[in-house]
Amino acid sequence: MTSSDHPDYLAPYVEAIEAFGPGFDATLWASREGQIRRFDLLIDLGDIGAHRVLDVGCGPGDLALRMIERQVPYREYVGFDALDVVIDGARARSIPRSRFEVADVVARPESMHEVAPDIVVLSGTMNAMEERVGRVLLESAWDAARVGVVFNFLSNRPH
Repeated sequence: MTSSDHPDYLAPYVEAIEAFGPGFDATLWASREGQIRRFDLLIDLGDIGAHRVLDVGCGPGDLALRMIERQVPYREYVGFDALDVVIDGARARSIPRSRFEVADVVARPESMHEVAPDIVVLSGTMNAMEERVGRVLLESAWDAARVGVVFNFLSNRPH
């Protein structure tokens, strides 16, 4: 796997996987503490309990684990990531009430509709995208979500 084999918006993640493997460091979060703080805000402000949650750009499934730690009564968690090695790692974690699928929603936005999500979460997913691509992704997420969309940005300097 090389970054030239993937769209530009995935290149920073592919490079991180090549350097560090498909775990936490490949998510480009600066720290686990920062990740937890942002996830807690998403959980609290997004009111994602009792819903089918679609996490676009899920990485290794850390949001699902945080929701379990926080005892969020979500109905189902579906994690999408465009990189199969990341999804393989997430599946290996066997997280309850969760499933993981390889899906590039930029290339195939209709994949979000197939899940029929109540809430679509994009946590740092748009960091490496051009603004135009991110706007289209947000529009697609709004179109797919039955209840709402929750998103954040990590930084404009992932490295």
